[in-house]
Amino acid sequence: MPLLYNKISFATVYDPQWRSRVARFDYLLYAQLQQQIKLIVLLGSRFLTAEMLVRIEQAFPWFMPHLREVMNRYPPELYRPGRSRSGRHRPERHRPEYYQFDMRHIQFWSFTKSFTYSISDFGFFNTKSCTLSAFRQAVEFTLRILSQRETREFQRAVNEALPDWEYSGSSRLSNFPCQFYKPWDISYSDDLTAMGRKFKDDHIWSALVYWTYNRNKKKEYRAKFRTSAASAAIRFLHRLPANKRMCIRRLSINEDHISVGRQECHAVGLIPFCQENPRLRISHQVSEDAFGDASRRVDVRIADWLAEVASLPKAGMPEGSYTFVLDGEPAIQLCSEVFQQVVLQREAMRLAMEQSERFLGFTLRRGLGDAFAQLVSNSSFITSNFNTGQLWDADRMITKLQGSQDMEFYNEYTAVPVSLDFSSMDHVPKLGKLLMENYATRPCARRPDINCGQLDQRPREQNK
Repeated sequence: MPLLYNKISFATVYDPQWRSRVARFDYLLYAQLQQQIKLIVLLGSRFLTAEMLVRIEQAFPWFMPHLREVMNRYPPELYRPGRSRSGRHRPERHRPEYYQFDMRHIQFWSFTKSFTYSISDFGFFNTKSCTLSAFRQAVEFTLRILSQRETREFQRAVNEALPDWEYSGSSRLSNFPCQFYKPWDISYSDDLTAMGRKFKDDHIWSALVYWTYNRNKKKEYRAKFRTSAASAAIRFLHRLPANKRMCIRRLSINEDHISVGRQECHAVGLIPFCQENPRLRISHQVSEDAFGDASRRVDVRIADWLAEVASLPKAGMPEGSYTFVLDGEPAIQLCSEVFQQVVLQREAMRLAMEQSERFLGFTLRRGLGDAFAQLVSNSSFITSNFNTGQLWDADRMITKLQGSQDMEFYNEYTAVPVSLDFSSMDHVPKLGKLLMENYATRPCARRPDINCGQLDQRPREQNK
């Protein structure tokens, strides 16, 4: 009865006891995707058959142009032993061991790294036309198709690329995706230790206990690695018996802070529960705090969220089960002003650049569809609790773009002037205070001799 008549609410979770494990999960999720991509680069051009490529194209048609581009850039002859066609020894990046990703070249895992990396950061696929969730699915599907090869050369190539993993050859590659973490499935168990060893994370793992001091060396800080509200809800639902889950009618999920695992991807994990229980209704709120230090690029972060959310129906989310709310509390008017003057203007400029096939920089996304239009019209499951205003006229932007160079227009895009009237606003949150909600703090145990500088720099070992 309580489950039937009461709304169950979830918020982001921070537990100092589990902080290091949550951070470890975060960077291992990143490492797993890195290794998956490198495997496709190493094995794709040599072992993907025409039949396999047809199956991949049928499942993920948008992925094929990017996959073919990578296969053309890394043809089979690059991996043959001996010298290249020019007579020179092959460079290191063309050797199989180059594609064994590990964490040794990453000095430490910063708080901002957990929510700012993009597909293009991995160095092989430069696509901005898909969500991170869709990209993960396409990569995993491609690896599963690849694992069906049985040739001796393929078995040897897989063993060289994954030397520390279980089984051998095709079995090793087919088992590899089974060990992938889901972005929302935060693990607290000992399997993190085993996975960390495979990616050689000893130095990053040990550094997570350290603190960083500020410029005047009076306080020490340490990032709060949180679990998303959606992850908490999914974990709760998994632990309930099926008959109990069927009694639940309303879930309220409030992403009130930044969390690990690319928070915007986590709603996908709610789909099985909505399919199981047609009467379940989920309200998923994302507040201003969940955009972290993205105040300068808030349009990009909102675009990431909207792109992920807009793709949920295609991923299987039943109609009417899920509602996304962009939450402006406690500064509704301020959010409205920023959204209208910055976000929507930049979205119109982005559309103009996309439709004109111009340079979109290194962070702007293509193929957002009508996600912003859905939000502004308030006519779908994508909503807000503040006045979003209207979309700017992209056609006028296109006319303006025709008389300027790509970089000139792009630079103007990144420097949209903002004129806000703070005098009429009852509540204006302090940016510094908002940012510091993401850090634990304590007095310095002793005065260090060296200066740290920024909060997101490498922690100092002497401040344990």
